[in-house]
Amino acid sequence: MVESPYRIRLLYVLYAVSGLVGLSYQAAWFRIFVDRFGSTNLTFVLVICNFIAGLGLGAICSRPFTNWLGRRTGIAHPLRMYGLIELLLAAAALLTLLAPLIPPDLLGHFPYRLDAGIYRPVFPRTAMQIVVATICMLVPCFLMGTTFPLLCYAYRGRERFPSALYAWNTLGACVGILFMELVVIRYMGHRDGYWLVIAVNLALAIYFLARGTRFARPDPDAAPEATVPAMQRAAGSHAPGVLLACAVLSGFLAGSLEGDVFKRIWFMGCSGGPTMPFISFWAILAIFLASWTVDGARRLRLLHIKFAFVVGLLAFAGAWQYRQTLMKYLSRAFAQIAEEVLPSLADGREPLRGHYATFGDSPMGLLLFVGVFVFPLYYCVSLLLPYVCNRLQVERRHLGFAYGLNTIAFCLGVIAFGWLAPFVNIFYSLKLFFLVFSIGLLFFLFIPETGAFRRWMVPVAVVAAVASCAMVPADFDKSMLSRGNLALTFPVSSVKSNGAHTSYVVNTARGKLLYFDHHSMSATSPEAQRYMRLMAHFPLLAHPDPKTALLICFGVGNTASAIAAYDTIERLDAVDLNDKVFETAPEFANKNHGVYKDPRVRLIHDDGRNFLAVTDNRYDLITSEPPPPMQEGVYRLYTTDYYESILEHLTPNGMMTQWLPIEQMPPRAVEIAIRSFIAVFPHTLLFVGTSEQFILMGSPSEIDLRLIEKRFAATPRLRRDLRSISLTRPEQVLARIVKLDATLRSEFAAGPVLRDEHNDFRYIFHERGLPAVVTYDPIAVLKGLENAGLASLDRLRPILSDLALLKWCVPDFADSSLMTVRDAPTAEVRNARADWLEIERLNFGASEDVGRKEFAKAAARYARSLKLLPDQPVALFGLGKVQLQTGMLPEALATMKRLDERLSDDPLAKRSVGAVLLRMNRPADALPYLESAFKANPDDQRARDLLDAARRRLEGRPGRPGPG
Repeated sequence: MVESPYRIRLLYVLYAVSGLVGLSYQAAWFRIFVDRFGSTNLTFVLVICNFIAGLGLGAICSRPFTNWLGRRTGIAHPLRMYGLIELLLAAAALLTLLAPLIPPDLLGHFPYRLDAGIYRPVFPRTAMQIVVATICMLVPCFLMGTTFPLLCYAYRGRERFPSALYAWNTLGACVGILFMELVVIRYMGHRDGYWLVIAVNLALAIYFLARGTRFARPDPDAAPEATVPAMQRAAGSHAPGVLLACAVLSGFLAGSLEGDVFKRIWFMGCSGGPTMPFISFWAILAIFLASWTVDGARRLRLLHIKFAFVVGLLAFAGAWQYRQTLMKYLSRAFAQIAEEVLPSLADGREPLRGHYATFGDSPMGLLLFVGVFVFPLYYCVSLLLPYVCNRLQVERRHLGFAYGLNTIAFCLGVIAFGWLAPFVNIFYSLKLFFLVFSIGLLFFLFIPETGAFRRWMVPVAVVAAVASCAMVPADFDKSMLSRGNLALTFPVSSVKSNGAHTSYVVNTARGKLLYFDHHSMSATSPEAQRYMRLMAHFPLLAHPDPKTALLICFGVGNTASAIAAYDTIERLDAVDLNDKVFETAPEFANKNHGVYKDPRVRLIHDDGRNFLAVTDNRYDLITSEPPPPMQEGVYRLYTTDYYESILEHLTPNGMMTQWLPIEQMPPRAVEIAIRSFIAVFPHTLLFVGTSEQFILMGSPSEIDLRLIEKRFAATPRLRRDLRSISLTRPEQVLARIVKLDATLRSEFAAGPVLRDEHNDFRYIFHERGLPAVVTYDPIAVLKGLENAGLASLDRLRPILSDLALLKWCVPDFADSSLMTVRDAPTAEVRNARADWLEIERLNFGASEDVGRKEFAKAAARYARSLKLLPDQPVALFGLGKVQLQTGMLPEALATMKRLDERLSDDPLAKRSVGAVLLRMNRPADALPYLESAFKANPDDQRARDLLDAARRRLEGRPGRPGPG
């Protein structure tokens, strides 16, 4: 019986729904198992391998499995059999919902073993994760894999049925990945979305079980359609080995490409937004269009596909070679669209003007840039499998074995270039891909169009691929870096890789930086030192007796070193997902003071969320400094679920600090991040770490700021650590507060929060001209501090009431926040109308000039800064130092005296006047200034040296103090 065209089209559409269901399951599994096992390499590999390997095994076993199932159930009609498999698939998908019921601490509260100084997960825990993931995913994916060969064999009389069916299935998958990622998960969450997918799966199953017999039952003895002879004449007759080799080669090259582009796109800096679903979208769209092409090309031959392979590889290589130009061109194009088109669409409203400096800032720019790399080569590679399936269909052979081997080979390709090759390093992996793909292309070019397959080609290709692995250099390759990477200019050391990321250290003049691939993750520059150490010092100073601490994300060890400076700390657990940061820690020993060797410290290699799920410890401090929050997957360390877990592990007086880099976040993301934090912690505040690096602090108990005054510099070791970041008195810590709890709740209480189920960060992009800004009201802060009963309140009041004094006390206070004071009632705040952004630009430029010994330029900049705001201490001090260094002693003395008059009892101002007087050989005049400076700050070694020099000169003994 011949099937009606309507029924065939209906079958195509319904199988497209099946494709939608399959990719939606995969999207949900990624999130469900990250929630369960953490965002680790193992989780990624488990989801990918089980999904693809399950499809492959199901295809290989399709014929015997469906025959067995038919005998057991008595179902003979292939469309009803398909409905039964979909029903079993929906039932098997329910297994995933049982995984969260397994207690995370089933193997104890510390399932780790010590290995070379690092605690790593024990093997039974890893084995349990593998078993659970395999049961939950391999079974349903096996069932998915049986369906395509089943339907193709049922309609084996239609020679182009496989390519058409495959095209419709991948079209559904293409829609499914976008629909699941951008709609279902966004608005429903992945768990509720998973139930929705199961419901659609069940509806599909019920339809085919109930109405499958309405489709004409294919006649296995029916002759192929009339077009078969024409197709056979056009394509020729292929030996079985040729088609099988093509199927395996197509799968391996497609999998290698998918594994490579995930790494390559990330390496180029596209790490934010929906990068992963965009890659999947273009890959699946390429498969759909390739299948549609094969279905419509009546005289397609292997020669045409070989030519397409060559063109695709050249296009991919060209895009990689000219990636910087391509990025620049698209960036300009979208900037023009943003300026000319989008404002008209928005009726002049500001928020639609997008910032396209990087493609992580524009969803359309990111989508197209990813498409340039993924689509052309993926399309060309994807032509081969539908062609093979159609040829097997013409010969009326079951597709299961060839299709299954193709899928297994795809899995191997993904593992090879998504995991194994990057274990050497990212540079090695990206270069090896081109070589291996070229070997595969040569293999394909030598496959005969007609005649027997030459079996000797297989071992030759394998040997060539293995040899290429040894031939490709594994050195750090600066030529592959994008513009802006400091490794292009400065020396690089300690290159390591864990398969997910390649880490390396860049040694700059201002300190060392730790990079992951293209991204700077941590550093030892003075600015980085300050905010990272403040993440520990602020909460620990405000705690009465801290004994235990948990550090999530070790970085270069700055924060860990600050925690270890407290003698009361008995145990510090440092958890990091990347074990290479622990191995790299000795590179930063001069700044982290060898904290990795401290006997109180346990270095734990695990996901921070995973560790919190298994441990039963409670901590006096938990501090979290993850990668930038807008990067893919990092949102889980900013959700209310995460904060609730932390709150459960805090002692009654415990505190938590969270990094908030607003310069890397859109305004709406900053609001959501703050709101999520204050929604969980009963008592909170926000303070400046350095410039645009803010820090949230929360506690289950009221935060007693008086303890900061009491405990400040309690021990010599603590004093040294505080001095290393220029903190010599409590006011320099307390003046960093931007918002207290009441202000945070009045400004941010209402609105959406970030949850594990709803990653709103993925759908937020930067806006041109709309940087994130945290507003500042110094009078509100001062009123809050008045209620805290601080002993230093009299010293804080003039600082918070004069923004020039605030910038002297806290030089790295966020200038963007100071600019917001002008928008509030400013009668009680001096210098609120000043242009702090321009002043900071001039002062910073002058300090850079001094570093280059361009003193004339520096003096000119400081003079312009003082013209904008006379008597500002920062510019006065900088100008006085320049005058002192250039021998303009009378001018330097006048400037430093202006500074002293402006600051009254500031020890640095006193010391500066004394240093100039000493250089002018006036020790008697210098002595009272230096005595006053040393009395105010006995830990100031420079003041001590100058004072000793002045006394020696008065006594007639030689003494040369230096330049001051």
